[in-house]
Amino acid sequence: MAGHVASLGHNVQVVEPTDEDLKELETLFETLDISPPPGPFKKLVREKLRPFYRPRKKGRDGQ
Repeated sequence: MAGHVASLGHNVQVVEPTDEDLKELETLFETLDISPPPGPFKKLVREKLRPFYRPRKKGRDGQ
């Protein structure tokens, strides 16, 4: 991501991209002939694997 985002949602955190991430972006930009090369990008990652899942409640059949 580059620029400002008003809201990221509930399960997102912003981190610095790795050198590998930036290299992938650079390669993608070159392949698609897009300018500019990677600059002040941020990486969006999940905070938790499944933050919205709750333990199952037992149903009528006991499962």
